[in-house]
Amino acid sequence: MTEAQAMFDKFAEDHHSTTGEIREMSVELLSVPLRDEAKERLEDLRNELDSERQRFTEAAVKFGKEKAALEVSLATTIGESHSSIFVT
Repeated sequence: MTEAQAMFDKFAEDHHSTTGEIREMSVELLSVPLRDEAKERLEDLRNELDSERQRFTEAAVKFGKEKAALEVSLATTIGESHSSIFVT
C-alpha cells in the first residue's frame, strides 16, 4: 500500500468515525480504477525509463570507444611528430 493510499484510507476512516456515514465500499470501488490507472501509468513510465537508460548506456559505450580511438590516434600522431623531429 502506498503512502498516499494509506493517507486516503485514514481520511476515509476518520470521516466515517466522525460522520457515521458508511461509504467505505463506494470509496473503494471508486479508487480501484484510479489505482489501476496509476499503476498502468507508472509501468509505462518505468518502461520508458528503462528504454532511455538502455539508449544512454549504448551511447556512453560508443562514446567511450570513439574517445579511446581518438586518444590512440592522437598518441600515434604525437609519437610520429616527435620521431620526425629527432630524425631530421
